[in-house]
Amino acid sequence: MSHQINVFTPQQWRAMTVPGVYRTGQPPVAWDGEQLRQWKQKIIAYQQGQTQILCHQTDLFASSSPSPLCNPFALTPQGGQFFRVPGEFSQNEPCIYFVIDQAAPLILYIGETVNLCQRWQGQHDCKTYLSYYLDDHRRYQLDTQIQWVFDWQVPRATRPRQRLEQKLIQHWLPPFNKESWSQWGAPWRIHYRVAEL
Repeated sequence: MSHQINVFTPQQWRAMTVPGVYRTGQPPVAWDGEQLRQWKQKIIAYQQGQTQILCHQTDLFASSSPSPLCNPFALTPQGGQFFRVPGEFSQNEPCIYFVIDQAAPLILYIGETVNLCQRWQGQHDCKTYLSYYLDDHRRYQLDTQIQWVFDWQVPRATRPRQRLEQKLIQHWLPPFNKESWSQWGAPWRIHYRVAEL
């Protein structure tokens, strides 16, 4: 019987999973490169299993579903400056977008929007998470290649598109989406502390 490795200390896990009000300013709780590598490997293994399920699935939803789940790894990747380039991405077309570390490969975040450029030019928590993620990869000299992919074959109406987004999040469990924090923890939140209420 193999021994389960605890990637985080109990204090780190609490900081990552306890809901509450968070304040910035506390020095980050350190985790080493091996902990980061193990954390990623667990998520990669899960998502690879989900890719296999998706590839072998013949009828994921009832026929009334507007769109089947796509395989984000099969979509054409874009660099991080897509929202600054006029053209295809400046149109007000609804889409579901995926932030992927192609070097892993690992789906980090899934979101939906009706205006992609506006969504990424403004404030976005995913930008903060990416910053911490990239800092840790540089610190421990780990390969990373962040890219975005887009599924434009989505419902135009907001609620059906949001339902599809939630199905995708539940299927892939990307670690930057809060819906996945109970599964993977949230290492980027170790840079915050729980405020006393």
